[in-house]
Amino acid sequence: MQINVKLLTGITIKLEVQPSDTVLSVKHKLRALGAKHSNYPLLLDNGTPMEEAQPLSKYNVKPQTSMKLAAKPGKEHNLLIWSQDENVYP
Repeated sequence: MQINVKLLTGITIKLEVQPSDTVLSVKHKLRALGAKHSNYPLLLDNGTPMEEAQPLSKYNVKPQTSMKLAAKPGKEHNLLIWSQDENVYP
């Protein structure tokens, strides 16, 4: 399935993932594509934090789910936030 991840630069990347992929594996895919700050927390549109060790299926991530990297200086960078919103960030 395909998900959308908005980077801190404002660019949105479409990634192919599986429901069994962990949040950490999503970050590794971003890093492999050259995404800066891929170690930052990933957040869903609705602000739901996601733990790196958990599979996407735990958060009911569906095709076209939108996520974004969140800059949180001074915090551990181990979260992803997701949303069921099918809109891709501009």
